[in-house]
Amino acid sequence: MSTDGVVALPPPPARRSLFMKYVGVLVLGVVLGSSVTVVAGIGLVKHWVRTQADWPERATSRTARVLSLDREQRARVAGIFQRRFEAINAIRRENYPRLAAELDLMESEIAESLPAEKAQRWRGFFSRMRSNFLVAPPASESSSP
Repeated sequence: MSTDGVVALPPPPARRSLFMKYVGVLVLGVVLGSSVTVVAGIGLVKHWVRTQADWPERATSRTARVLSLDREQRARVAGIFQRRFEAINAIRRENYPRLAAELDLMESEIAESLPAEKAQRWRGFFSRMRSNFLVAPPASESSSP
């Protein structure tokens, strides 16, 4: 207390530090939200690639929903999707051995260029990448609906 009876108050907190806390929380939220979105998106892509058998049904459902198709239109579209996806899978079956052979060569050439420990880690890493994103096409054509 001062001599004239006036109490000295401490200075107010700097607005800059409060602003920086808000900015920090905002940035943290953006980083976490983006990370969750990326992880979920990758998971959905992996699931979509691995579950090839229902591609025509999913394409039909989505198209029918977006275009508000009636039963007759939906049935025609479903037949077209079924035939086209069978043709696409035939192309994939035809070209998959060439693609797999190229990937095998890439894996072995890189492994041969690395020391033994790193080559072993490379093979594990490459195997995980390959199993996540390169799925063999269905072995045979599925029956039409």
